[in-house]
Amino acid sequence: MDAYSILMDVIVIGVGIYFLYLWIRQKKENTIVKWNKLLPTGATAKNCKDVDAYLKEANPFVLLLGICSPIYGGVDLLFTIRKTINLNITMVFLVIYVVLLFSVSFKLMKISKKYWPTL
Repeated sequence: MDAYSILMDVIVIGVGIYFLYLWIRQKKENTIVKWNKLLPTGATAKNCKDVDAYLKEANPFVLLLGICSPIYGGVDLLFTIRKTINLNITMVFLVIYVVLLFSVSFKLMKISKKYWPTL
């Protein structure tokens, strides 16, 4: 069980780093990254109604995931490896992270439908 937990924690940390990289790149270039996994299937910057407005609306949520994913992954990794953090604290972080993940996903889906209505 520990090996599986460690693997999942490393994946969550990696996903958080990907979100941070995605946020930095989109903020720096002010365009939608071609391989953005948060976009609907078939969505590109070319068929977006307003790229600037989309980035202005979606980027804060990408940043939020980019900050919270490594924090949760790190807390759970510390619990799994060192057992220095109480299990109850880890469970609270898990519940907060799952709620955040689902709410941000639904919000990004809503934003995507707004800027790509035909998809």
